[in-house]
Amino acid sequence: MKALKTGLVSVALLATTMAGGASAADLGSYGGSLKDEPIHEVAAPVGGCYIRGDIGYGWNDADAREGGQNGAAYQTSNLEDEVTFGGGYGCATARGIRWDVLYTFHGDNKWSGVPAPPDPIFADIETHSLMANLYYDFDMGRRFKPYVGAGIGVAYHDMEALDCTPAIPGICTPGNFQRGGENVTFAWSLQTGVGIEVSDRTTLDIGYRYMDMGDVESNRVDITGFVNPIQRVEDITSHEFKVGVRFAIH
Repeated sequence: MKALKTGLVSVALLATTMAGGASAADLGSYGGSLKDEPIHEVAAPVGGCYIRGDIGYGWNDADAREGGQNGAAYQTSNLEDEVTFGGGYGCATARGIRWDVLYTFHGDNKWSGVPAPPDPIFADIETHSLMANLYYDFDMGRRFKPYVGAGIGVAYHDMEALDCTPAIPGICTPGNFQRGGENVTFAWSLQTGVGIEVSDRTTLDIGYRYMDMGDVESNRVDITGFVNPIQRVEDITSHEFKVGVRFAIH
């Protein structure tokens, strides 16, 4: 009788221990006996949601045409480089799949070009993008997690008034501005980089992104009311190197 009581007490203590440690290990699925090697607690897989912020630098390029989409190509077209600023929200899974939505300000950049015949003109183009991105994080079993990704979204371009320089009699009169235009276009990106876990909630993100941000066209009318050919800046692309921080909020 004493042995039976001792056995019941032992079973009760074991059941209490198992209930309290259920989150650490599932003994029911273990398949071995308690005499086998001890069961160690397995760390929870990385996952959850995060907010992010980025700063970067983009090397830009763009073609141009006079007369719209089917017009004559410019002799030269140049879009200056810029510092970028971005922020967004995303979530990761335990299987290495991660997604986020990222807004980026690409700067208010000077564009200049020379159409044919020569009529050097320039304008400022301000660009914003909103992208939905999908990534795959490679689990290297350490704090460094390389990734690849791709994104689709939209880019908003605001081309300010176009001017010309230097003065060319009968062709270019500086100050006779041709009105600019605004366009929202399809954008896509490819990216790669590495996430460096600096704490259980903070990841340093160092990456490269190639972006194609579409086109923007000017208005046809200048400030005097004269009708001009449309000036089209197209195939706006950027090679961006970025440094950012992802902060887990789960």
